[in-house]
Amino acid sequence: MQFKKSLMTATLLTLGGFAAMSSANAASPTSDTFDVTMTVATNCQVVAGDTINLGTVDAGVTPAIGTSTLNVACSTGTPYTISMLPSAVNSAGLGTMKGTSDNEDTIEYQMTSDSAGVIPWTDGSQGGTGTGMATNIPHEVYANVTATNLNVVKPDIYTETITVSVAY
Repeated sequence: MQFKKSLMTATLLTLGGFAAMSSANAASPTSDTFDVTMTVATNCQVVAGDTINLGTVDAGVTPAIGTSTLNVACSTGTPYTISMLPSAVNSAGLGTMKGTSDNEDTIEYQMTSDSAGVIPWTDGSQGGTGTGMATNIPHEVYANVTATNLNVVKPDIYTETITVSVAY
């Protein structure tokens, strides 16, 4: 009987050792890792402001300076520069409004970044610069008629188109 007890004890200890080895291997599986990535691109959007209407003026009267607000939204931290070019592509912000139809008269004006009409809004070097904050950042733009004698032009509606671009 003693032999049977010893054999039984040895068998149980052996089986218990195999079970312990088996559970130790199950508790330590092999592993690895992987990444999840995404690239956020730098981006800017510009929304040009309303038409600058210098109103109706009598010949010989210099019109008031007109204003409009444009908005720029860029990715956070993105530096940008705003350029405004009249249709004549004058990088100094000088423009020429033209009359309608067969009227060949013109009226010169200057795009500026200040209400006094002193700081010209040139092609990127003056006027609009900033750093993106992911929300619209307003920029005021002004039009100042530089013609000193409106008596020499025909009564008409004078217009010009400005192209606004943002470099980032």
